[in-house]
Amino acid sequence: MTAFDIHYQFAQLFQNEPIRPFAYALSKAMQEGHICLPLQDVSDYLTDSPYAEVSLESNWSEMQAYLSEDVTSHSPLLISGEALYFNRYYRYETRCINALADRIAYEANLQSDRCLELSKLQALLLQWFDTEKPSSEPNINTVNWQLMACLQSYINQFSIISGGPGTGKTTTISKLIALLSAQSSELRIAIAAPTGKAAMRMKASLESAAQQFDTSVQAIMQNLQPFTIHRLLQYQFNSVDFKYNKQQPLPLDVLIVDEASMIDFALMTKLLEAVPLNCRVIFLGDANQLASVEAGSLFGDLCQCIAQGTTVSQHLYDWYQTHLSKNHGALPDSVLPHQSHLLNGHIVQLIKSHRFKADSGIAQMAKWVIEQSQSNLEQFSQTADQQVYLESDLAEAIKAYANALSQYIEEPNTALALQKFQSIRLLAVTREGPKGLKQLNKQIEAYLAKHYGLNLQAEFYLNRPVMITKNHPELGLFNGDIGIVRPDQDGVLKIWFETSDQTVKGFMPGLFAQSETVFAMTVHKSQGSEFDFVWVVLPESAADQLMTSELLYTAITRGKQSVCIQANQAQLVSAIQRRVKRSSGIIKRLSWA
Repeated sequence: MTAFDIHYQFAQLFQNEPIRPFAYALSKAMQEGHICLPLQDVSDYLTDSPYAEVSLESNWSEMQAYLSEDVTSHSPLLISGEALYFNRYYRYETRCINALADRIAYEANLQSDRCLELSKLQALLLQWFDTEKPSSEPNINTVNWQLMACLQSYINQFSIISGGPGTGKTTTISKLIALLSAQSSELRIAIAAPTGKAAMRMKASLESAAQQFDTSVQAIMQNLQPFTIHRLLQYQFNSVDFKYNKQQPLPLDVLIVDEASMIDFALMTKLLEAVPLNCRVIFLGDANQLASVEAGSLFGDLCQCIAQGTTVSQHLYDWYQTHLSKNHGALPDSVLPHQSHLLNGHIVQLIKSHRFKADSGIAQMAKWVIEQSQSNLEQFSQTADQQVYLESDLAEAIKAYANALSQYIEEPNTALALQKFQSIRLLAVTREGPKGLKQLNKQIEAYLAKHYGLNLQAEFYLNRPVMITKNHPELGLFNGDIGIVRPDQDGVLKIWFETSDQTVKGFMPGLFAQSETVFAMTVHKSQGSEFDFVWVVLPESAADQLMTSELLYTAITRGKQSVCIQANQAQLVSAIQRRVKRSSGIIKRLSWA
């Protein structure tokens, strides 16, 4: 049994036997995405392991003597405070904290001057941000947080804007870019995201939002080049390092990073180090969404650093009360920080959704899932507006979804067919198993072949939806991009993808050896995407470790008009019981920085 246990094999590499149980537990915790392992939790990871009967207490003194907080030591393990780390990840955490502290220290002497700059731009702020009748009793709910996010990102060198779908993150950023451009037309601005698909989607959203501005701002938005983070930093072959780093920083004045919750700890650290201190950095994301596939949940951790939520620096508070309170209402004193923390005045949580009404089915369901409201879900069958409903029968859910797919199959115009296909999606939690991605794709294919004439004999058959799984920057296509197989005017089957100008372009299938059928996709792959209609298939087992409230929230909020959840009530309630908990020292250590 132990011969096939990779954690046991790792632990056996340590000659010092008392260290082995701790090495085993940490290796297992890292596999679950933790950056470190609280010492109090070590025994939890040894249950049903070769070290289940080992007395940790008797090994404690020798383990302490062996390990230390000395990151220059050659030991791969390290103890800091009350947690056990891999030396490598403790270094990443330390480097990340230092990069944030250096950036925020640098901005301290800039904020006063930037507030003076904002005074000159006040007319634009009043023009771009909706004004409402000021409340006689200002409170958190009366604050225009899009405006505050824009202002904070203007005066800060580091900012986080977090919010769910439709809360206006991209709209806010478009106004920030316009504001910065009004102050200086020579700024070097880059937009980036973890995936090429997310980067291109952000570019398209900014171009659409730019229509409210004059032609000079529209031109800036159109000229923005979207990057994956790896491409921005310039990946070096056969190396964990990049061309751009702390010693050779990126030549930028403004960096905007979307879908930041998807970025793993190591990559986020390298990105922060590679951005010069005189460059503004803005991270966008949804703290309630799934964390990165790799270790850590840095974006979520950073968003949790401020116990009271969004705070405003004294500089910005004073400027706002003087210049904008007459039109936008005074800020409540509660937005001033009541705790000392490095990130005070650097995080804004956007709350109001402009896509869903607060009482809409999708908004309510998302709220219940975030709050893990078991009582509401136990009574749930279908929202009043029928936006969200349950389907207990898997075959019926597949039938309904496959019939909906007929609209793209029967559409003769390829561009319209692709748009219709992109408006609906079935989301799976796992790749394997009876309700996993592979099996669901096969069942949908079989149904469409029987009822709508799909010929499955060829690999790239007519109307097959294809998702590429490798970046092709030379073609303008990236991992996650989706196309459909259709003939060109000469009858040659090609894969057609949507271009940035809303037309389609066909490519020979042979170019995409790394691709897969995408009638269904995983919830992880769907992050950042939006569909009019969504079907979500939950696993049968309530104990499935992948099924978490964050995953269900992510799946539900992909839908804009309706969401069908294939599950029974018990499965739904069970799905929200588990939260993603990834241990790291970042929150506590940042409070000391």
